[in-house]
Amino acid sequence: FFAMAEQGESLMAKLAQLQRVDAVSRLLRPHYPDDSVCGPLASAVVAEVGRARTFDRFACRLVDADGPSASLAELPLRVLHRLFLAARSGPPAAAPPGVDAPVVSFDSLRRARTTLDDFSKFYLPLHGLAQVDFFRWLPQLTFVEAAIYQLDQDNEELARRGRREAEAAGPTEAALRAVLEGEGLLLPEVEAELAAGREYWALERRLCAAMLRREPVGWGEVLEASSLKSFDYRVLHALLGSLSAAPPSPQLRAFLRVDEVLTDVADDLFDYEKDVAQNSFNVLRGAVHAFGEEAPLRLAAEIGRLEREHESALQALPEGQRAAYCRCRADAMARRPRSGKWVFPRVLLPAQEEAHRAALLRGGGLEGGGGSDSDSSSS
Repeated sequence: FFAMAEQGESLMAKLAQLQRVDAVSRLLRPHYPDDSVCGPLASAVVAEVGRARTFDRFACRLVDADGPSASLAELPLRVLHRLFLAARSGPPAAAPPGVDAPVVSFDSLRRARTTLDDFSKFYLPLHGLAQVDFFRWLPQLTFVEAAIYQLDQDNEELARRGRREAEAAGPTEAALRAVLEGEGLLLPEVEAELAAGREYWALERRLCAAMLRREPVGWGEVLEASSLKSFDYRVLHALLGSLSAAPPSPQLRAFLRVDEVLTDVADDLFDYEKDVAQNSFNVLRGAVHAFGEEAPLRLAAEIGRLEREHESALQALPEGQRAAYCRCRADAMARRPRSGKWVFPRVLLPAQEEAHRAALLRGGGLEGGGGSDSDSSSS
């Protein structure tokens, strides 16, 4: 009996090995169409992954490899990562429930257009890419941004109603992760930014519930939420680095993080009254709940600090990236001449917010649901 069991286990192990080799071979065939080359390389990849155990070690072993395997080191990093995943786990698993069902709305796609347009104009030039290069990765970037907007819209609806708890993960999140994993793009840096998004949504729900009930709000949490709000840009940037095999440097990431926060603050000032009406997160609104009438001064001080950090981080960039950013900013300023000025709206104290909502409802100016992101060009 035990001998038969051992034979069965051995047979299953060999079958699993063949499945991994076949999965790797399918990924290699576009690069090595000759079966006499592709087959042995696939077997070599599976063997290397078994010895290396981690992707970093696998990539390093390829760099030091001799013979035909050495040519694998010339493949893009995203392809190597997909080979590593296939060699480790075999063919992709069946799609999770809901992936084949509709997972994003037309409104999410429409709202994603603004972000994607902004991303292609500002971020691609920082990597020496033209805006037209966006179309090389249009399916991945568009789907990911639209899925994030759908998740964001769902979370905003919970926040609008004052809900603190998240709902169970639905088909949109399952589809997002399945697509990223299937494309070999669910890398640690992408996972980290998606985790930052979940943290932002939790903060958004908690802060909006507190503001709706006029409970105490901490300035530290407001600033933390503001710093996380642009996580979708950071997801896109991490994906761009993987897809183009040119990951952003720590200096560029640090600079863009400050730039993104300043842009979000400017958007929040513009959208302040609408965000109050819809019980959405807004950094000025949070400041008002934390400081009352002193809020504009406290937020202005934070803006000044961020601008100093922004200038310092800009000067730390290589000359080419600094010049590319300045050109893009000049173009944006030319399209929106007044966008370089900080304009604070009249603030509504917590006790005045409900009357503001009621007035908009009576006038038909408050729509249920929806987010605070307008379909206008951002800076």
